[in-house]
Amino acid sequence: MSDWGGTNSTVESIKCGVDLEMPGPAKARGEKVMEALKKGELTVGDIERCAARVLHLVERSGRFNMPLEEPLEAAIDTQETRDLIRQAGVEGITLLKNENSALPIGDDVHRIALIGPNVKQAIAGGG
Repeated sequence: MSDWGGTNSTVESIKCGVDLEMPGPAKARGEKVMEALKKGELTVGDIERCAARVLHLVERSGRFNMPLEEPLEAAIDTQETRDLIRQAGVEGITLLKNENSALPIGDDVHRIALIGPNVKQAIAGGG
């Protein structure tokens, strides 16, 4: 299984034994696998080996014999809920103050650069 967003290839990852691309929906699988199969870059056997390993894990974990789970969460998409979520976000914002020089930032620093893809896009599950 790949790390979240860690699959950066289709053919190579499958041939090296990455059986699951996480999280879904897949970016390097699906149609890209079909294209690689048509081009002869992957074989049906390559794909079947990935599927067999996943199914073997499901079988070993006893999941085939377990009842289906009911969803644990449901969306409550109302204006009241949206307002509550917005208010929680506003109240959860932390303004950074370097009181008592807790941070290693000198008084002569007036601007700080924020660098990387997560500056513009929040990733709730890590990053």
